[in-house]
Amino acid sequence: MDWLRSEILRIRGNTLESKTIRVLDIGSSDGKVWTELAGDGWLNRHKIVLTVTLFDATVESGDLRNGQGNLFLRSQLGIAPRDLSNFGSDEFDLVSALHVIEHLSKEDGYMLLYQINRLSPHSVIGTPNGFAWQPPFRDNPFQAHISSWTPKELRTLGWKKQYGEGGFKFLVGPGAVAKWRISTSKVRRFFSAPERVLLGFSQLFLHQLPFLHAMLFAIRRERAFDLDAHVQLDRS
Repeated sequence: MDWLRSEILRIRGNTLESKTIRVLDIGSSDGKVWTELAGDGWLNRHKIVLTVTLFDATVESGDLRNGQGNLFLRSQLGIAPRDLSNFGSDEFDLVSALHVIEHLSKEDGYMLLYQINRLSPHSVIGTPNGFAWQPPFRDNPFQAHISSWTPKELRTLGWKKQYGEGGFKFLVGPGAVAKWRISTSKVRRFFSAPERVLLGFSQLFLHQLPFLHAMLFAIRRERAFDLDAHVQLDRS
């Protein structure tokens, strides 16, 4: 959460005036990330108003509603990357896609990144580090993981600022749970779930080395090559 707040402050800039920041959150149906971010009055203290469009294939479109204090949420039904073309270029100050791209084919994943680059120069991608086994469940085919992405790959594509979370990758198995279970009674006498303790402990270290962690968060702070602008320049 601290890294997300840092990005919001970066977009806000150094001005002391109140600023409204437009966010597109792809693949979020409840806006939990944003309600948690606003939960302790942080937005109000920094004079920030967030208007967040929750873009998801499992929600009904709805008008803006007050999420909490300076947070306003709006739901919009759509499938990424196809329906993102309905938004205008530079329509948002920040685009986030957390736990989305691994649910798309590699080809659709690239199209998602192209669309995100068009919608805003500032974006955040969250995905497992490499392939993480997850079949469809709850009768929802969108839950399956069908592609993998690595820190090196996303860095090459322009998402250069990266953080690792979720604990060391070699400790985490399918479903983001520990691969093994400590059964020694003497250990469990002190910790009810020593596997989770170890995962949490590992998450405190090497945060800046995402290739070691199970989860990857990658940030882009500038737009890639703008083909439309290049074509218009050639025609002038």
